Amino acid sequence: MYVCICNQVNERTIAEAVRSGARSLDCLLQQFDIATCCGKCADDARRVIENTLVSDNMQAGYDLGRDACAVA
Repeated sequence: MYVCICNQVNERTIAEAVRSGARSLDCLLQQFDIATCCGKCADDARRVIENTLVSDNMQAGYDLGRDACAVA
């Protein structure tokens, strides 16, 4: 499902970015310009970040306290 229609960013793209180290909307903005046009996607993007972190944490024990944009 598309999260940001303006910049054509979908849930899968955001989840992959989170798994690569993106931990905030600012990180996604740096990578994909998400929430820079109409801004309606900001809440949904945050939800995808949170859901991905929670899901991955439950599966692999990732540290949810990180707030860095550690994207290679």
